[in-house]
Amino acid sequence: MKLDDAIKHLTTTTDGLKGTTFGIDEQSMGMAIRAFYQYADAKSSIVREYTSNCHDSHREAAMIPEMTDYELLAMGYTGDLNELRRYFINWKDQPVKVKVIEGSSLTGSSMQIEFHDYGVGLSPHRVKTIYTKFFASTKRETNEQIGAYGLGCKSALGYCDSFLVETVFFGIKYSYVIYASGEAPECRLIEEAETDEPNGTVVRVPIIESEDIWTFKTAVCRQLMYFDDLIIEGVYTFPKD
Repeated sequence: MKLDDAIKHLTTTTDGLKGTTFGIDEQSMGMAIRAFYQYADAKSSIVREYTSNCHDSHREAAMIPEMTDYELLAMGYTGDLNELRRYFINWKDQPVKVKVIEGSSLTGSSMQIEFHDYGVGLSPHRVKTIYTKFFASTKRETNEQIGAYGLGCKSALGYCDSFLVETVFFGIKYSYVIYASGEAPECRLIEEAETDEPNGTVVRVPIIESEDIWTFKTAVCRQLMYFDDLIIEGVYTFPKD
């Protein structure tokens, strides 16, 4: 989403008074960062933000074949950009998937909510320069995507201490754990392996308390009521019409 020019081009002086840039005291850095991902309704924010990111990934995949080198580089892509375009020329859209898993001692599954897109995937470069940076975003030069502030992908930390991100980028699957640590969150690569899966990303957020399952299910119904191209599993939803 394009940010308003009035926000992007702030003046530093007013009526002859010198302006100054806001900063953050080093001892307060951790507190400031934690404040960025605190939401009044963390569970609803998780559902809304990650589903929006999934849809944005699909929109980006559809846009890539027509994008210039400059635009692709600005969005964090590196390497053979023509090969990137060729890959996504044949890309076929499919619904984003949101799944609530209640967990079972029989299967060994744990309580969690998953958000699965089949879009662009995340390269290691993009994880390092965009996904793990506060206020870094690839979406500020287009109105085709929802995000702009670079906060949504960190929203799970407003509810839990850690979550998992699995992403496939051109034949390599990367698994990351993102967790709160000291002054700022950290992202650690825990596995890297070749795969024949197509590009895409899965975000897995643990559900901490059993009573939170109902809250997440309610949030899915309410927050995603008007989202299209969406498959919801583990939640009963009413037909839109």
